[in-house]
Amino acid sequence: MLITKSLFVDYRQFPKLARWKINNLATYRKIKKTETHEQQHDIIALWSSVEAAVQQYLEMQHNQQAINLSPDDDHWQQRKENSYWLYEKKENNKDRLKKTINNTLRALQEKRPLLYQPSFLWNGCFVRADFMVLNTQWRYDLIEVKAKSGIRKNVSDHGQKKKLGAVESLFIDDVSFQSYVIDHALQEDELPPLGNKYIYYLNKEYCKQWPLDMEKLLRREQVDIATTVTVVQKSKEVEKIREDYLLDHETIAWIVQTMKKELPLSSDQFALIHPFPGNKYLEYFGEEKPFGTIMGIPGSPKSSVVAALYEEGVHDIQSLNDEQIKQFYGNSWPGSAGKFIYYYLDCIQKGQPLINRDAIKKELGALTFPLCFYDYESVSVPVPFMEKTYPYQQVVVQYSLHKYYQDGRMEHFGGILWGLATDKKVEKITIAENPNRVAYESEKIIYGSYKDLLDEFLNDIGEDIANSSFIVRHQWFENARNKEAAILFDDIADSYLTINEQTFDLKEIFSKRYYFDLACKGSSSIKKVLPVLVPHMSYDNLAISKGDAAMKALAHILQWKTSSEEKQQTLIDLLLYCGQDSLAMVRIYEALKKTIIF
Repeated sequence: MLITKSLFVDYRQFPKLARWKINNLATYRKIKKTETHEQQHDIIALWSSVEAAVQQYLEMQHNQQAINLSPDDDHWQQRKENSYWLYEKKENNKDRLKKTINNTLRALQEKRPLLYQPSFLWNGCFVRADFMVLNTQWRYDLIEVKAKSGIRKNVSDHGQKKKLGAVESLFIDDVSFQSYVIDHALQEDELPPLGNKYIYYLNKEYCKQWPLDMEKLLRREQVDIATTVTVVQKSKEVEKIREDYLLDHETIAWIVQTMKKELPLSSDQFALIHPFPGNKYLEYFGEEKPFGTIMGIPGSPKSSVVAALYEEGVHDIQSLNDEQIKQFYGNSWPGSAGKFIYYYLDCIQKGQPLINRDAIKKELGALTFPLCFYDYESVSVPVPFMEKTYPYQQVVVQYSLHKYYQDGRMEHFGGILWGLATDKKVEKITIAENPNRVAYESEKIIYGSYKDLLDEFLNDIGEDIANSSFIVRHQWFENARNKEAAILFDDIADSYLTINEQTFDLKEIFSKRYYFDLACKGSSSIKKVLPVLVPHMSYDNLAISKGDAAMKALAHILQWKTSSEEKQQTLIDLLLYCGQDSLAMVRIYEALKKTIIF
């Protein structure tokens, strides 16, 4: 059995995860959300974009081109050693492994200055590093790349949580294992040990200006050292010592030997060594947990409560006694999970939905017309490719707006950013087969920038911005995007902050249990509520029916990863999806009005 870096880190974080990787790769992929080729592709592409940025920076800094030490036949999707090929029983894997290790040894002996993807095998342990750089002492520094915008633990500074503490343990484990294997492999080949060890990651505060500034985009932290940081706590400056020391080689050797003994064990034998509260219901990981059972209670406390009851044979909510229900109470009675159980049992007993008509009437009655139901779609990438955006920002590139007047009239406006251009251009579009068409439709393609799309959204709202209530389905997301727009662009700041001040979250009617129906399965999600309140309206027939699919499609369009033929149809599919999201809120609002008497 080969012990790899990712297997070591998995074992350190959660031993059972490592066992699944060795004995049940299908389950492991399910947990890691890499079941399909497309999912694997997306994760590797995410990491690769950051890796490419680091490579470009290192090559500029050292005035050297990195030598690629991956096997010649190694497809780009499998460059990362945790891409599973090491765990799949294929005849050519040994040859591939031997080839990449020989390539590395030759480069080390030739003292090539910048190595990309060097590989090392020692005593049944395998490492493929990201980069190694020859330093002035003729030793190689190790560079680990993380597609993250922070690698340290949170520390309070000026009353805010900031990532200023010690490096997170999983990153320490990662670099520790690499150092262990590489140092031993170098020693075996009579080469000097590693020099310094660094982690490169993204600066989340970097706002892109043309051209991309790699020095500002990337951050570098040295590990295996102790450093200090000064923070302000209780109005006083406090000096924190950050010990980012790696695990010593003896400790890693012991862990590796333990892994070799434990991972081949049967599931029951392994569970005796590593009992995990709640592992009985991990079978539902990645799936919708069965409604009406203790596993499916939203807002549950620690899994140990559920696990203990499960072991006692108590699975269904209706089987819980008063003492057992109290275990689900939070700090304030009855707490989210406890309140859900209370409503669930009451709903079962009464045999009908629980509707607080007075509360709903009060919430909806406070809204002012025209009501602006709107929805954003966004893209989020590690390396920003649009001006005035930063790493992992949820950049709004599409919107849908339904304006609902007091007399029942409705207008729909939709906008989507299609290709980045220096000069703004707006093109009207008509969707021939639009099942959700309302009396007035205005949909457009925007060629330009992120700012141009934000401007068009305000143009569609027009003078109604002063009078309207703005209705969304998840207030945190839209408000955060509006706040970002206000920070980045002074000329539209007041407008976007006004929208936030006048926003109402439709989801709260259901999250506050003003409307509780068992058919919603405990969820306040619009997509769970819609088929209950508006059964004739469905996402099933849409080519794009989920937010993550929309985000991926938008990113591909904006980064020119979609062919011209595909673009036109994808554009229509995106407009239909986003339009359905805002219209769904309108229809739910209308259904709620029917349940009350104004």
